[in-house]
Amino acid sequence: MYSLFLVLIALIPTMILFYFVYHEDKIEKEPLYLLIILFCLGIVGTIISININNFLKNNFYFLNIPIENWSFKEIIFHSFVVIAILEEGIKWLITFLSIWKNKNFNYTYDGIIYSVVVALGFASLENIFYVLNYGLVTGIFRGILSVPGHAFFGVFTGYYLGLAKQRKNKIKCLFLSFLIPVLLHGIFDFLLLSNNIITYLLFLLFLIILYFISVQKIIKAAKEDTKIKG
Repeated sequence: MYSLFLVLIALIPTMILFYFVYHEDKIEKEPLYLLIILFCLGIVGTIISININNFLKNNFYFLNIPIENWSFKEIIFHSFVVIAILEEGIKWLITFLSIWKNKNFNYTYDGIIYSVVVALGFASLENIFYVLNYGLVTGIFRGILSVPGHAFFGVFTGYYLGLAKQRKNKIKCLFLSFLIPVLLHGIFDFLLLSNNIITYLLFLLFLIILYFISVQKIIKAAKEDTKIKG
C-alpha cells in the first residue's frame, strides 16, 4: 500500500505539468490515444537509457569511478555525454520518429506537447524508481527538480521541431531541437554533480531561469500557434 502511495506521489508532478501544457493548446487538442502512446514510449526510453548505461559501465571501467573521486573533466564528461546526450538523444529520436510524419502534427505548438509528453513518460518511470528505492523525500525533491527539468528540456525540443515542420530553416531548427536540450540538461547535471555550495546556488539560479523561460515559451508558442502548410 505504501509503495502505491509513493508511486502516486512520483506521478503528481507529471500530471500537473501535463495539464498545463495540454491546457495551453487552444486551437486543436491532440488525440489522447496519441499522447498515451507517446507517454508509454517515453517510459520505454527510460528502460533503453538504463540498459545502455549499464552496458557502458560494464564495458568501460572509467565510468565506474565513484562520483566523489571525479575530476572536473569527468564531471563534464558524465554531465554532457553520459547523461545529457544519451537521455536527450533517446527522447529526441522517440519524438521525431513517432510524430514527424503523423497527420496530427499540423500546428507548430503540437511539437511542444508531443516532446513534453515523451519527456514526462521518461521522467515518470525514472522518478518512480528513485521514490521506491530512496523514499518520499527523494521523490519530492525530484518532483520539484528533475521531472520539470525533463519537461522543460522537452519544451525546447518541441518548439524547434514545430519550426522545422513549418520549414523555417529546417536543418538548423532540427539541429537546435537536439542541441539546446542537451546543453540545458548538461548544465543542469553539471551544477548538481559538482557538489559544492557555489554550484548549488548557481543551480538554483539556473533552475529559476529555466522554469521562467520555459513557461514563457509555452505561453508564447500557444499564442502564436500556426497551421503547418502541406
